[in-house]
Amino acid sequence: MLINLLGRGRKRACVTYCITYILSCITKHSPQYKVLMLGRILGGIATSLLFSSFESWLVAEHFKRGFDQQWLSLTFSKAIFLGNGLVAILSGLFGNVLVDTLALGLVAPFDAASCFLAIGVAIALGRFLTLKFIFLILILQI
Repeated sequence: MLINLLGRGRKRACVTYCITYILSCITKHSPQYKVLMLGRILGGIATSLLFSSFESWLVAEHFKRGFDQQWLSLTFSKAIFLGNGLVAILSGLFGNVLVDTLALGLVAPFDAASCFLAIGVAIALGRFLTLKFIFLILILQI
């Protein structure tokens, strides 16, 4: 499935990631075991897409637009620090505020993630997408 999606378009794979993970987040509201298991399966599919589609799209767009190759390594080093480190910490703190401080419930972080993912879909489906927006999506991984 993953290879099929990437073959049909990297942007489509990124949008599929967002939609799949939004669906996974929605299942957290159900008390039914089967629905929760479906959510785990969707989450696994989304994770597979996360660690391949965005980077692939970034590299393809980078070379398509003729940017300096050195910029690509700089972008990836910033994405690792900001996306995998700093944003992960801030997301955890934000989730804690939603659950403990605002008392919005245990699934509130998943609802917030769905909102950010919906913004990602809107950006990806828009025709104004540039490498800056791809980088934003990379660092907003929740």
